[in-house]
Amino acid sequence: MDETRAIVLSEFEKSEEDVKDGMDIALCSLTGRTLKFAGANNPLWIIRKGSTKLEVIKGNKQPIGKFDNAVPFTTHSVELEEGDTFYVFSDGFADQFGGEQN
Repeated sequence: MDETRAIVLSEFEKSEEDVKDGMDIALCSLTGRTLKFAGANNPLWIIRKGSTKLEVIKGNKQPIGKFDNAVPFTTHSVELEEGDTFYVFSDGFADQFGGEQN
């Protein structure tokens, strides 16, 4: 995630305008039953098999992009069991520019 931020900022610097944009993402890597997660303003949700309890792992409160006081992103490591379900989200459609009211 930190490298992604560096690439995005490098691309922004090529613009003649002061770009103040970025993106919120959730990034996961699954190796065996080990799930690694890092989030830029987006969480990871886990529901363990047989449980009704929601486990929430928060991402960092910063975007990929220009941000004052940026810190390295945290990578969380979680051991999953068979039957566990995890969810990640996008701000996707609701965060797009354009339309009649921009």
